[in-house]
Amino acid sequence: MDDTVDAQAPTELAPSPDPTEAITAWSLVDDEPPPPRPSAGRITALAVAGALVLLAGAGVLAAWHLRTPESTVQAIPSVSAPPPSPIRLPPPPTSLPPPPPVTSTVVVSTVVAAPPQPAPTPPDYTVLLQRRLEAQGWRIWDPAQAGRTANLVCASFNQGASFDQIAAVLMRDNGGTWSQAASFINTVTAVYPNCP
Repeated sequence: MDDTVDAQAPTELAPSPDPTEAITAWSLVDDEPPPPRPSAGRITALAVAGALVLLAGAGVLAAWHLRTPESTVQAIPSVSAPPPSPIRLPPPPTSLPPPPPVTSTVVVSTVVAAPPQPAPTPPDYTVLLQRRLEAQGWRIWDPAQAGRTANLVCASFNQGASFDQIAAVLMRDNGGTWSQAASFINTVTAVYPNCP
C-alpha cells in the first residue's frame, strides 16, 4: 500500500494504524449521543399551549365579530323567490243541528243476581314449591326459608349469575351436594314465573 495521500481511496480520511481498519467518511459509528427526546410532560404542555392559542384566536375573532357594526357586515345575497301564498283555512263550522230527541224506557226486573265471585287469588308459589320438592323426596322443615331461598335464586339469575355460581352458593350456605343444589334450582325455575 502506498503511503501518499494521492494513493488513498477517495473516501478514506486518513491512513489507519491498523492495516485491517480504515476510517471512512461515512462511518456508521457516531460518537455524539442522540438528541434528548421530549418528555411526555413537555409534549402535553406544548399541546395545551397550542390549544390555548387556538382558543384565544377564536375568542379574538368572536369579539371582533360582535363589536363590528352590522352595517359593515356584508349581507349574503338571497335568491329571489315568490312570496309564499297564504294558507287558506276551512271556514269555521256552522252551528250543529240539535240532537234528536231521546226516548227512555224504564224496565223493572225482579231477577235476583248471583252473588259476585271473589277475585281469584294468585297462587302461593311457596306452597307449590314445597309440594313439588316433597314429590321429589325432599323433606321441607321450614317452608318460609325455602321460599326465601327460591326468591334469592331468582334474584341471582336476574342479576346475571350463572347456574354454577348459584349452585355453589346454595352448597356453601345450606350444605348438600351439587346434584341437590341443581335439583332445587331446576324446581324453582319451573315453579316461579319470571325466573329463568
